[in-house]
Amino acid sequence: MSDYDHKNNDINFVIHQMKYYRVKWKVCKKWSMIIRPKLSTKQAEMMALKLQTSHKKAIKAIKKGEESRWTFQTIRELLAKNKKPLTQVDVLSDPNIINSSHITLNQKIDIETAILQRNR
Repeated sequence: MSDYDHKNNDINFVIHQMKYYRVKWKVCKKWSMIIRPKLSTKQAEMMALKLQTSHKKAIKAIKKGEESRWTFQTIRELLAKNKKPLTQVDVLSDPNIINSSHITLNQKIDIETAILQRNR
């Protein structure tokens, strides 16, 4: 991205750029799935020499590691989709006084403001 792209705050431009780079990312991700087996065979050759094992055992170990990696990545993606944003937060009515009463915030803007204020 150019410096102009970083400085441009037009919402339509930003949305268009996000869509454009998201498509590029998906293409790269699919391409990596094609290239990965080629890389793993080279990695298996190096692993077989280093550990003094057969090429078959090295490939089997790499494939097992890849399967485990993809399984946990899938689980992580599925769990991330179930996360819901905060809808309600209890905060102190006066943050400077420790024993002050609590109030409940329901509005998104109020929640974000309270969290930002707390994190300062």
